[in-house]
Amino acid sequence: IGAILHKEPAWAALASDTPPTIQLLLRRCLAKDSEKRLRDIGDARIELDQAITDPTSSSFGLATAAVAEAARSSRRRLSSSLLLVLLALTAATASVATWKLKPKRDAPVRKLLLSVKDFEPGKGVVISPDGRSIAFVADDHLWVRNFDHLEPRKLPDTKGALQPAWSPRGTHLAFAIKEKLWTVPVEGGRPTAIAALPGPMLRVGGISWTDNGMLAVSTGDADLYEVSSRGGELRTVLEVDPITEEDFHHAAALPENRGVLFTIHKKGGGPDKIELWTPGGRKTLLQLDGERFDNPVYAPTGHILYARATTTPGLWAMPFSLSRLEVTGAPFLVAPDAAAASAARDGTLIFVHGTRSILSRLVWVNRNGEVEGPVGQPQRGLRSPRLSPDGTRVAVEASEPDVKYIWIHDIERGTKTRFTFSKAYETRPVWIFGRDAVAYSAGSGGRSPGWIKPADGSDEPVELGITEPRSCSRDGKYVFGVVDGGETRDDILYLPLDGDASPVTFLDSPASEGFPSISPDGKLLAYESDESGSDQVFLTQFPSGEGKWQVSVSTASQPRWSGTGEELFYYDFSFGRMMAVSVKTDPAVQLGTPVKLFDTRAAGLSPIAGFDVAPDGQRFLMIQVTDPDAGEAAIAIYENWFAEFKGRPRL
Repeated sequence: IGAILHKEPAWAALASDTPPTIQLLLRRCLAKDSEKRLRDIGDARIELDQAITDPTSSSFGLATAAVAEAARSSRRRLSSSLLLVLLALTAATASVATWKLKPKRDAPVRKLLLSVKDFEPGKGVVISPDGRSIAFVADDHLWVRNFDHLEPRKLPDTKGALQPAWSPRGTHLAFAIKEKLWTVPVEGGRPTAIAALPGPMLRVGGISWTDNGMLAVSTGDADLYEVSSRGGELRTVLEVDPITEEDFHHAAALPENRGVLFTIHKKGGGPDKIELWTPGGRKTLLQLDGERFDNPVYAPTGHILYARATTTPGLWAMPFSLSRLEVTGAPFLVAPDAAAASAARDGTLIFVHGTRSILSRLVWVNRNGEVEGPVGQPQRGLRSPRLSPDGTRVAVEASEPDVKYIWIHDIERGTKTRFTFSKAYETRPVWIFGRDAVAYSAGSGGRSPGWIKPADGSDEPVELGITEPRSCSRDGKYVFGVVDGGETRDDILYLPLDGDASPVTFLDSPASEGFPSISPDGKLLAYESDESGSDQVFLTQFPSGEGKWQVSVSTASQPRWSGTGEELFYYDFSFGRMMAVSVKTDPAVQLGTPVKLFDTRAAGLSPIAGFDVAPDGQRFLMIQVTDPDAGEAAIAIYENWFAEFKGRPRL
């Protein structure tokens, strides 16, 4: 008993050919921390059975020939000694249990809401395996919040990060930036690129770290892949059926390398499925007509957690046997208005709360920050409002129904009309001057193709020939967009709209540039760049690209011109305020001192979601949460979550 209390077992005494599954099982049976120790010898029996059936089962992918040969030679020894191992584990587990002396009473259920500044829930939020930390994306960077600290930490060099995933021991995070996979040590160090992706990681993609050091990956736009967390080439483990399926979403590995959960987007807009892939094949776990599913993940309570987005939206739990890989009961609702669950081994559950119930509306705001009145009808997920050239309509993206589409609001009549109808996410509308048309991006993430369509909806959309359109010159000759420049940077390009011209790269530098905005006279381009180490607004001459002037003095984004071109406005992220800078061009470019106009947070305004400026520069079209007290999406933390549902009758 004394040795058990104070010493670690002699792990080196294990035979060198002991299967990895058994090594891991022994460590879990003999862990001194009761939270990390296997609770039931019946669970050990399941693992022993699996080890006999397939000693290489700790590998998510296929075993190498060498490992397979070693496994065959060890199978006989393992089978003959199974009884001895089982007896030893039973005795060891019983002995280890003596050091806690008294069993704990059932832990209470605790529910907390964690508000995060500039939280971007669609980019990923996950709890560490031990339940002591969470990782999330906010302000376009990856952050870690340890529950024993008051403040989160921003991880360096993670701008643009998507879909973070914890390593099994909680020491590292994997994530994607554009078309690369990265890992970073949580307690300090720089990210390391480990693999190239076949395309940009989308918000519906997924990364999951398996127990044997592999990464299960779905970009959200293609097949299911795996790659070593130490680096290498992606290997396709399951291909999309080109006849019936569009793509796979939200890859999430089961414990002990038992398989990978994912959702399927079907061709023709059919219902989503939650499926399970194992090296032996794939099987459907859940399908409901007319329903859409997101983010299936396994919880150690014996459930698959997932979000329903269409009927009875919210976070649901489906009883599931990890040993049999089968659904064992009817799903039940865990929390309405919730999505993106992540569960720790200790029974702690986190999820995104408040994304669906909060309605936003377009409002006019004067230069003093006073809300003067609403525009159109409230909607969910409003972003990127853009005024038409004549000031009578607003094109804006909104999540109604659940997927992002472009809508057009008539300012005078107060009506809204859906403008786009494809299955892709359609975002960031731009009015094309002189054509009464709207350009926009269509895709779930990355640098999506641009499309153009008449504003009255009289014709089908046509591909524009430029990615991510952002701004159009007043003479209707040029549209400006953003293109992936490689690594973690973006470049700015423009497309002449006359004839069959090709896009022209305008800003191509080691820095990342975005949010291009052309002046009314077409002679200056305002844009955002991180060349100084933080996002700032700059000016340069168009089309020569000569000269460069820094407009902002603190972290800034989204430059917008007044109708006369004599003022440039931008949003100051550092202090949450709207700023104005005077601009003179005669005889040379001269910039005034940035002036604060108003604080955006007091009235529940959300300039991070985009804004536009009235032609006279005296009013701003902004997005306001209809219930300011509701706040924005937050991270819900449920400790011992399943205790609330034990013994309840199922509907």
